[in-house]
Amino acid sequence: MRQYESHLVCRRADRPWIDLYQVVDEVTGKLLWKGRYHRLGEEEVRHKTKQAPDFPIPEIVVKRLVRWRDEGIIYPCAYPYHRLGKEEPGNVKDGMKAIFEDTFGDNTESVIHTFRHSAATWLCAQKDLPLPSIAAYLGMSTETLVKTYAKHREEDLQKIAEAISDPLRKSTGVHAVKLRETKPKQDKNTRQKSTENDKMKMNWSERESTPVAKRKTNSIGKAA
Repeated sequence: MRQYESHLVCRRADRPWIDLYQVVDEVTGKLLWKGRYHRLGEEEVRHKTKQAPDFPIPEIVVKRLVRWRDEGIIYPCAYPYHRLGKEEPGNVKDGMKAIFEDTFGDNTESVIHTFRHSAATWLCAQKDLPLPSIAAYLGMSTETLVKTYAKHREEDLQKIAEAISDPLRKSTGVHAVKLRETKPKQDKNTRQKSTENDKMKMNWSERESTPVAKRKTNSIGKAA
């Protein structure tokens, strides 16, 4: 798919913003709406210890954004949804708090992080979704995701066990690894000392390699 037309929604340099755009489907040739959520504005500071990656917006949310765009709503959190009635971006936290109170009651303890926790738990339960991708989508490290939400999925551990024993993976998997023979390196200035047994073997070897005639000559010479 290639991008055809872009519509910036809630584009502000000091806060998160949404990019709503159209792409051409290479198969059908039709225009499809897509969206991307940017967690940081251009003027916001990106912290090393706090992840804030942008991510694609789910189709069901994109449809709602397109409907708001067609109705002339520039900021989804603005008037008539803004509590002060101003045509400007509202505070997302205040908006979410109002939704929680309206849905769960005034005494609810639900916060935005509750949704993140629920989303992480649900996504980790989907066996076909890779954990690193889930972590990236939620803006957390894979280590945090596994430790807090996913633990170790038994299905994944079983797949690893099966992969190690799978003969079809011999050409590319762990079966293809060849163990290298390691030889101890000897110091150039160090010579191995000969033991008494080595000396006896060397003398016997020299005796075996000496011609019989030469040994007899030596014997006669010693006798004389």
